[in-house]
Amino acid sequence: MKTTSAIGAGAALMAFMLAGIGLAAEGGTLFERIGGKDATFAITKDLITRVKADPRIAKKFARSDEERLQYSISGYLCIVLDGDCNYPGESLKNAHQGLGVTAGEFDAFMEDLGAALDERKIVDPDRAAVLKALASARATVVESQAKTTGTDLPASFRPAPPLKFAEPAAPAPAPEPAPAPTPAPAPAP
Repeated sequence: MKTTSAIGAGAALMAFMLAGIGLAAEGGTLFERIGGKDATFAITKDLITRVKADPRIAKKFARSDEERLQYSISGYLCIVLDGDCNYPGESLKNAHQGLGVTAGEFDAFMEDLGAALDERKIVDPDRAAVLKALASARATVVESQAKTTGTDLPASFRPAPPLKFAEPAAPAPAPEPAPAPTPAPAPAP
């Protein structure tokens, strides 16, 4: 029985849908024009909130760890928007295989992304560039052309575990203070 996990179906769905955005244009890369890492993080956070609350697609994201979604999608957005980032996620095509994403669910995701861009005051032509680039992922992500929304994840789905960040190294112990110099004996009178 095949299971899907790695970055989680929700993270993989978002990340794949965000593939191919980063074309440089006048004024720098799309990543730079929308505000860099801080803006990418804010867009992703808003998008996650929207998709988890949207009954048309919430089931596809409900079992995914929110911190993992934020980390994975923010990192991936940075890459596809031509930012200087590293995306360690799994193959997006493989991550979506067997999830049963419908055309209706893809459209709902796109509407939620558009609303997240609006919330962050991302306007045309950049807003249109993001949405147009995402539309190109439709053929790879969508497994059913049905306009149905709210479909369940397959029974074989296993969410990726929550992220475990390495504990920061303990600081080195402070050196022992140097002993105070011993005063020289006073000269004899």
